[in-house]
Amino acid sequence: MRTPHTFFHSKVRHVFSRTVLAVGLLVFTLLADNGVKGICALEVAIPTTDDDFIHLTILEGLDALYNGNFPDARRIFTELTQHHPEDARGYFFLALTYRWLTRIDPGSAAYQELFESAAAHSIRVCKALIDTNQNHADATLYLAASYGYRAEYYNFLKHNWKKAYDDGVKMRNYLEKANKFHNKNIDIQFGYALYNYYAYLYRDQIGWWRFLLSLPKGDREQGIKTLTMLRQNGIYTNVEAWYFLIEIYKDENATKDQAIALNEELHQTYPHNPFFHTLLAGVYHKFHDWENSLRVSREIITQAQDHSYYSDYLVYQAKYLIGESLFFLGDYENSLMMFDEIILSQPQQPRYLLPWSHLRRGTIYHITKHKKHAKEELQVVLNMEDVHDVHKLARALLKQLKQKE
Repeated sequence: MRTPHTFFHSKVRHVFSRTVLAVGLLVFTLLADNGVKGICALEVAIPTTDDDFIHLTILEGLDALYNGNFPDARRIFTELTQHHPEDARGYFFLALTYRWLTRIDPGSAAYQELFESAAAHSIRVCKALIDTNQNHADATLYLAASYGYRAEYYNFLKHNWKKAYDDGVKMRNYLEKANKFHNKNIDIQFGYALYNYYAYLYRDQIGWWRFLLSLPKGDREQGIKTLTMLRQNGIYTNVEAWYFLIEIYKDENATKDQAIALNEELHQTYPHNPFFHTLLAGVYHKFHDWENSLRVSREIITQAQDHSYYSDYLVYQAKYLIGESLFFLGDYENSLMMFDEIILSQPQQPRYLLPWSHLRRGTIYHITKHKKHAKEELQVVLNMEDVHDVHKLARALLKQLKQKE
């Protein structure tokens, strides 16, 4: 039976958002003109200049961020803005930290407010620096980065197309200017890699947007090749490339083994990152590896007890995967208990949780010969929002029940 595709790679409302995201992340990859491989400060010499110190501080903050240590990441980047108030970098990375928090808990109004405030502050600082010096390379770059990530936020989370488009256009303008200031480095390839892949993937739909924005055509194979190279050799971008390779590979059965291997290694490297942990459960689920999906989802529930950044948004997804894995393994009794728990809690996000939990509960009632309860559950599904074609499946089951009467 078909299952919803739920984990962090759902279809976007507008094809343009893929372009905004890809080019916005391109800006992020421009942030390392100098540096060493990886994001661990222990790998480099003692800093001798302010620029060296800021660079190492950014690496330390990113290491905390990827390890799911959001308080340390926030502290590090906040202190960077305090000690170097005229350096654009700290403001942007602080905003980036809050953007990650909105990903692990999209419903948090507090995280949304923090991101919007930090992004606006970054934009103000960068503009002030450019007003003083029109050729301020870093300010131009981080202004483009701030607009890019805010455009991605407005589209994916807030669904505000006008604001996303306005920020996306500004991002493109400042990105072109920033590109003239910075020497080529390996990480700059990250944005091009994402654009190549997604522009190819949506080549038919994106045609007229490409015309309006003068964007080139994509190249799928080149995009994957570049991400693979960056995953090994990127400075600031190796983990970002790592993650996007998983997202790409998990969408195709032919690359199942690569997706699983990359995600397992990513989780082992950053075992306290709730985003990567939940992604792993979703990857196993995507390829119908119910035993491992069950194992990882139970790990998430356990780890959430000691790690507050395993948000309800992530925990309820793990509970759903437990219920669905047990369902496909034939353990209907325990599966039903998990769906009962989800329905009792009435989580509003992700949107698929309630309608699909009711569908699974109705299906179990159907299999276990509780026809009355099955009909009631399936009717509840039809009265709810249609998410991932859940109505189609509910109608098919109701039709089966009627035929057997």
